[in-house]
Amino acid sequence: MTTKKVLGPHAISTLKEQTRRFECMSVCLAKGADLATSQANEIAEWASKLIIAVTAIQQEVENEAAAYRAQTQNKIRALGTQADSRKRKILDDGELDSSRTIKANLRLIFGPFKEGEYVCNKTKHAHSTTLRRIKVIRGLTSDHPHGVIAFLLAHSSKVWAESSWQIFNGLIESLKNETEQPWPDEIVEIMNELREERPMSAEFGSLQGTSLSHLLGKFD
Repeated sequence: MTTKKVLGPHAISTLKEQTRRFECMSVCLAKGADLATSQANEIAEWASKLIIAVTAIQQEVENEAAAYRAQTQNKIRALGTQADSRKRKILDDGELDSSRTIKANLRLIFGPFKEGEYVCNKTKHAHSTTLRRIKVIRGLTSDHPHGVIAFLLAHSSKVWAESSWQIFNGLIESLKNETEQPWPDEIVEIMNELREERPMSAEFGSLQGTSLSHLLGKFD
């Protein structure tokens, strides 16, 4: 028998429909003993085949889901390694090799969010996802300011805005584990520059205050 690949939503819909049908089903066998026995045996046979088929589907999707989870964890680890390398270079050099990433992140996360009036549904969905993630990052500014700064330095907007939610959540967990680091003073200068450039959110002011306090602390 040829195996037919179907999309996940279709498989879910089909399984739901068939489950409801079987849950509501009550069998009336033939009145004759021989025919009733034959029907019962045939029902048992096909029920057994159905169980085997559904079990095979269950095993297949569980294996595929496990592979996706492993792939996601590998991606999170790879992004973490890249981020650690970038942060280590900044700390070793005592300066930013480029201000492009942190500036782009600060503008996107803490600046005014602009959405075009005429956009397709796919673009609207992407904007909605980005906005939700921006709110998550902003919400961490108060309790994890040093983690947010490290995040802004280490990950481009393409990484955190366009990745899957599983990967984004993995990056956020790493953010929460960050500790204070002697980041270059130019971060404060960049934030002051952006404050003059455009209106920024209240969370930006909080992060700016943390960065300034960190800078002044160097001279205590």
